[in-house]
Amino acid sequence: TYTGTWSYSANRGLGDFDNDVHDTKTNGDSMSYTFTGTGISYITETNTDEGTVNVYLDGVLQQTVNCETSTRMAQQTVYSATGLASGSHTLELVKESGTYMLVDALTYSSAPSAPSAPVFSPAAGSYSGTQSVTITSSGATTIYYTTDGTTPTTSSPVYSSPVQISSTTTLSAMGSNSTGNSSVTSGTYTITTGGSP
Repeated sequence: TYTGTWSYSANRGLGDFDNDVHDTKTNGDSMSYTFTGTGISYITETNTDEGTVNVYLDGVLQQTVNCETSTRMAQQTVYSATGLASGSHTLELVKESGTYMLVDALTYSSAPSAPSAPVFSPAAGSYSGTQSVTITSSGATTIYYTTDGTTPTTSSPVYSSPVQISSTTTLSAMGSNSTGNSSVTSGTYTITTGGSP
């Protein structure tokens, strides 16, 4: 959200991100951006005709950054916040001094989501021969599994290739990443070989 009198300049050819910037010449004009994440950076051009910008995070003044340099430099990160509590935050930039205040880009980081419950393919059920079962878990960096009916832990075998099931087996799996573990998915594969009982 841009508040005040802002201009938009495209196709500048000066090394900006996406070759464009927003700028204002009026002290007190502001730009705010609400994001969900754990960190954010303010990227701008610095130059002789730029001055200071007050940076607010969640309504609290964090820093006054000086964007004046002796030569023009594109895509300069003049403010970064990291280690924020995962959730919604608002960054506000307010022009304080100088001829121009520019906004080139904002980049934000977010905490990884918890992995989803694993999915088996083919699904558990009755089959007449050996099954090659793939296990997927969205967001997981590691998948742990068991084939003996026990609940998988981070000490269980690590899934790296399809699990070959040639006899009746209860397959269980759990996805894991830096945020924690998923719920456990279990299923029984009943393998029949045909013939008379």
